[in-house]
Amino acid sequence: MAKTNDSKKLPPPRRAKAWHKRIAAQSGRLFLILVATVILGLMFSGLQTIGIFWLAELINAVILGLFLFLFFNEGLSAGVRDTDMSRRMEKLEKEGRTVSAQDDALCYSPVRSVVCAVAVLILPFLLAVIVGLLSKPYTYRLQDLPTWLTQNYSVRSDIMGPLGAYMKPVTLDTVDWLRLVARILGMIFVAFFPDPQKQVFIIDRTLPVLFVLYGCAYVIGYLCGPSRYAKLSKQQRKAKRVAQKKAQRRSLAEELTRQGAEVHYGERTDVVNKEDKNRLV
Repeated sequence: MAKTNDSKKLPPPRRAKAWHKRIAAQSGRLFLILVATVILGLMFSGLQTIGIFWLAELINAVILGLFLFLFFNEGLSAGVRDTDMSRRMEKLEKEGRTVSAQDDALCYSPVRSVVCAVAVLILPFLLAVIVGLLSKPYTYRLQDLPTWLTQNYSVRSDIMGPLGAYMKPVTLDTVDWLRLVARILGMIFVAFFPDPQKQVFIIDRTLPVLFVLYGCAYVIGYLCGPSRYAKLSKQQRKAKRVAQKKAQRRSLAEELTRQGAEVHYGERTDVVNKEDKNRLV
């Protein structure tokens, strides 16, 4: 009978009606995950200096996979937590009790997961999209002159005159500042490109995909919450049955041993001793 109960497919969890009341709290946890990925991405940005191309790409892929797992795991934890609350509220409703608005807001809601993902990732995504639309293919720009040239030929007007264009400082425009912020938010994605200066056009056009992947990982994790909750509940029921069987065996052993006496296995030692004494008499 227990096996049939475990194999029985559970209905979908109760959906929250006042799901909007938990957007701020759930979005705050997701925002912390985004901040953590940004900090870790800056820490691992030095991987671009690795000379072996395939090794650098492999390490970056592993790190990006871990970042996606962070978003997936956060969504999965939220889905399991909300599913648990939904199952509790279902029991209360079966008993005829009224579910409060505060408890209803804690129930399972896929819509809330999508809204939270959009609320946290919409700004980085739009920023990356704007930078991608304004980005242009790479063109060569004049760079600073080496010090050995400026020191040795500083008094030569015939040399330094034509090279004066190199001495003009390059200022950052609005697009450059936006690109800087967008790349900081998606530094782990930028690390996949060995030459970010020459590959600026490709990076800017594909960077929005990173934030889409983050949002999809979170929502998919949340949608897997009910199945994960069902699996955990099954494991808990199995562990409970095992604990009950152990307790029954322990109580049976205590009863047979009469609270610590020796087990007679169907043979009473006191009766045998009396028979031996009678024989002697």
